Amino acid sequence: MPATTTVLYPNVENLELDIQKYLHGHAPQVLKLMGPYGLKAVRAVKLHTPPWAADAGTGYALQVQLDWENIEQFHTAFKMTSDVLMADIDSFSNTKPLVMTGDVILERKVEQ
Repeated sequence: MPATTTVLYPNVENLELDIQKYLHGHAPQVLKLMGPYGLKAVRAVKLHTPPWAADAGTGYALQVQLDWENIEQFHTAFKMTSDVLMADIDSFSNTKPLVMTGDVILERKVEQ
């Protein structure tokens, strides 16, 4: 069963998040290190405050999605690479992300 990992970087007070360092440093490292363990795709989204909650702000600044063929691939990849990848977060952010992973139970493309 396909699996996905979502990594959310909180939009905390005094947040430092260097998107360019993420894109040109950390993301390539994720691909290089996790690719051999079955990583299929990575998607990063810079989050914005939704118009209906303009006064509230957004709870997260960056969302990253990693796709896998199955959850076991993520477990293996994380076990083998987490020390390096988690330590590298400090090179582009002063906050620790929330990491969630699970089985994909629905995925549909919109037909045009």
